[in-house]
Amino acid sequence: MSFWPDAYTEHAPGLRNFLRRRLRSAELAEDLTQESFIRAMRAEDSLRDRGSIRAYLYQIAQRLMLNHRRRPDLVSSESELGENASLEEIAPPASTQCDAAVQERELSEHVERILAQLPEDQARAFRWAVLEERSYAEIQEHTGWSASKVKISVFRARKRLTSELEALGFGRQGGQR
Repeated sequence: MSFWPDAYTEHAPGLRNFLRRRLRSAELAEDLTQESFIRAMRAEDSLRDRGSIRAYLYQIAQRLMLNHRRRPDLVSSESELGENASLEEIAPPASTQCDAAVQERELSEHVERILAQLPEDQARAFRWAVLEERSYAEIQEHTGWSASKVKISVFRARKRLTSELEALGFGRQGGQR
């Protein structure tokens, strides 16, 4: 049995809220949430660690949101295929899909490993500020930390992640190796 129904139940509400806060459109947030899951399901074969599905979904959603801001017609044209469209009609060519999915998965796994090695405050601050794009004020309110602690924690986590990812061969040009 597929783990996707449970993953959807667990992660869709948070992902939808993440997108709604940034896009200010419940309908668009729902569309991008659905599209994020479709894309993650397409790349299921390359997903080694199902424990990192949350980070993977947020990465996909982030890219979809950025693409929508650049080309608003992109998501709506894919959605117009309708419910009866097969995944083959929607999916990009397998070779580019696999290459991108493999690189995404590798980057996600490295980020998760590095975050696991950081002090808990730094990892939490980075996840909220960078991965979930929460404001520093929102993080302060949620944690009770001072503004400087939030900023320093995010800065130190970002510095360590950047350094370690570059050492692993992930450059600043779009995460390509």
